[in-house]
Amino acid sequence: VCEIIRLNPDFRDIKIIFLTALGRKIAAQPVPIAGVQEEEDQIVVEGELITFECKQLRTGRQLMLMDVYDKTGSLHARFFLDAGKQLAPDIKAGAYVRLRGTAQYDKYSRDLCLMVRDIALGTKPTRKDLAIAKRVELHAHTHMSAMDALVGASQLIEQAAAFGHEAIAITDHGVVQAYPEAMAAGAKHGIKILYGMEGYLIEDNWVQEGARGKPPRPYHISLLVTEPKGIRNLYRLVSEAHLNYFYRHPRIPRSLLEQHREGLLFGTACEQGQLFRRLREGADDAELEAIARWYDYLEIMPRENNHFLVREGKLENEEALLNLNRRIVALGQRLGLPVVATGDVHFLEPGDEVFRSILHSGMGYDDAAQQAPLFFKTTEEMLEEFAYLGDAVAREVVVTGPRKIAERVQPLEPLKKKFYPPKLPNAEVELKQAAFHRAHEVYGKKLPEIVFQRLEREIKAINKNHFASLFMIARRLVKKSLEDGYLVGSRGSVGSSLTATM
Repeated sequence: VCEIIRLNPDFRDIKIIFLTALGRKIAAQPVPIAGVQEEEDQIVVEGELITFECKQLRTGRQLMLMDVYDKTGSLHARFFLDAGKQLAPDIKAGAYVRLRGTAQYDKYSRDLCLMVRDIALGTKPTRKDLAIAKRVELHAHTHMSAMDALVGASQLIEQAAAFGHEAIAITDHGVVQAYPEAMAAGAKHGIKILYGMEGYLIEDNWVQEGARGKPPRPYHISLLVTEPKGIRNLYRLVSEAHLNYFYRHPRIPRSLLEQHREGLLFGTACEQGQLFRRLREGADDAELEAIARWYDYLEIMPRENNHFLVREGKLENEEALLNLNRRIVALGQRLGLPVVATGDVHFLEPGDEVFRSILHSGMGYDDAAQQAPLFFKTTEEMLEEFAYLGDAVAREVVVTGPRKIAERVQPLEPLKKKFYPPKLPNAEVELKQAAFHRAHEVYGKKLPEIVFQRLEREIKAINKNHFASLFMIARRLVKKSLEDGYLVGSRGSVGSSLTATM
């Protein structure tokens, strides 16, 4: 195995050293990349190769260009490889490596560059969930939560599997586009997917208000599907929210939620949820109890999720913030409602919030640099966070409560495995009539046999596979576009069929 590339000091001679499992490693401890600020010899850094490119030079040698990232910063690195030599296949983009070399100013990139002498595969540090009884995350966002979350559904589910969690919820902002990816990843990793969404709840009287002026800020609400009927209801809510009640966000009136509540669990969501917001605004116990009874479970979140309330002076101190969570726990106990600790996950690892700050900076947020650590937490990390509630209550909200919610969810298929094409009345008949009508216009009353046979064969296959309605929908779209003066082109194999042409 080729593990180390050794360059001599003037970077012109290279040897590849083949090592056994007991071969030489780069033993020196790496320094944080953020600390590499000036030219320096014999430094060691470690991190992920976020880019890796090989350029063939005219001399026959190869120039390896790469960028390494260690969560404190990134550094460009390069080294030369003699003609005929090859790197180990594991040295590639995405690999975790340890590099040793000289940091020097590069006149081409006008920045510090690590001129590499040694490169070895490293061991990427990973967090492990070592708890015997593990938690379930009931509130997690994928990059389908546009310009907000940073992780794909498959990455979240893979991490849940690595932690040993039995299930994970997918609750994007107002949308459900992550479901196909989540469905496939869940099957691959043996993880139960809790299909859900974080919706935007509005009161019914706000709908007319919005027509006259600026409507109130909607409440966030967590929705989890428990049975097949709930999937249909959730899809209906998504459609209605986008088509009929959209104002900056796809909003859902309370009456519509109540109308389509079957098969869904309602959670109080984050600090923008109705319960937390009214609690912070000073609502009395009677109002808070009335609000809470409408939900199926109450959520509390880590203190850092909502620490901005202290920073902005909306709460006096951190203890006041913790007291809000304590009151939600007491409210749930009083009403017999489950209280669950959720993470509002937006990325996988501590430190990844820097990428979210970049997104938010581009959107003009003043506090974009002050990001909450909304990473996917282990059971131990969450138990430690909620230790101020006492051991028994912390275990109830972190482990027992979320697992009970997950157990209420039936195994679901958000997408049917069978083919369900749209169905237009008489599509098969119309398709054949339209195709042959045009064929006669082109070829005359008696069609050439080759044309007749091909049309017959294609139309038979189209109808047998239930594609006639799709053809007729496309025909209507093309007809309307041409009537409106828009030229229409075709792409794909179907467009080359004689039936489509006709």
